[in-house]
Parts: sequence; C-alpha cells; structure tokens
Amino acid sequence: MVSPTEQDFLQFKQALHESQLQWLAALDSASNWQDKYRAILMAGKALPKCQPEWRTDSALVEGCESQAWMHHKLIAGEHHFILDADARIIRGLMGLMLCALESQEPSNQSETTLADWMQRHQLENHLSPSRANGLIALAESIQQAITNP
Repeated sequence: MVSPTEQDFLQFKQALHESQLQWLAALDSASNWQDKYRAILMAGKALPKCQPEWRTDSALVEGCESQAWMHHKLIAGEHHFILDADARIIRGLMGLMLCALESQEPSNQSETTLADWMQRHQLENHLSPSRANGLIALAESIQQAITNP
C-alpha cells in the first residue's frame, strides 16, 4: 500500500488553500441555496485530486454514499489532511469543510465542531438525507483524527 508522504500532505494543504479560500468566502456570503450550491460545486472542481494509489479501502470514509477517502498526518503539531471523493458535491463539501477547519488555530481545532459549520450554512436542509449523513460521517472522521492522532 502506498501512502502519502509528508511532502504530499504539505503540497495538498497549499493547493487546498489556493483553490478553496475564494469558494469558502462565496459560500459564507451566499444569500440563497443556488449560490451556495454553485460555490460547493466550484470548490469540488477546484479541489486537488489525490493520487489514484491513495484511494485505498483503508482510507475510505465509512458512512458516505459516495466513495470518499481521507488521509491524516500530524506534522510539527499541525493536523494535515488529504481528502478526495468520486462525487463533485462531496469533493466541494470536503474541501470547504477542511478549509474552514484549517483556518482555526491548531489548538482550537479539536473544539471546532464541523457540525456547527454545517448548521451555520444550513447544509442539512438542502442535501439529501444520504448526502447529509455522509457529510456528518466525514466530519466525525476528521474530528476523530484530530482528537486521537
């Protein structure tokens, strides 16, 4: 099994911020669901893809309707993730969620609840139940990685 290297995690984080910050701002400022949905889809299109060899069964996020992969590594006291999914909307939600989380100080990340972030954007009101459950499963996987590295 091939796993991402420390350099891969650092490159993904840089690419994530370059591609997602504008869409996170668009999501934050969107006044209606159509604008939020567009920001999510564009974020999914812009999210860097992980290497095919990293799409392993051990990296699959359980509970997602789509196939979604997550890798986590603690580097110099900071949590780093590589995320990918086969559905653009999930890719967008993953990227935006991770960008929102990484904007927090590392010491606050374990206290930041991604469920609050999802509620603030009223995502559960507009996603199908299976997509919302998948997003919750992803948020729980990220929180689990942060609290139990």
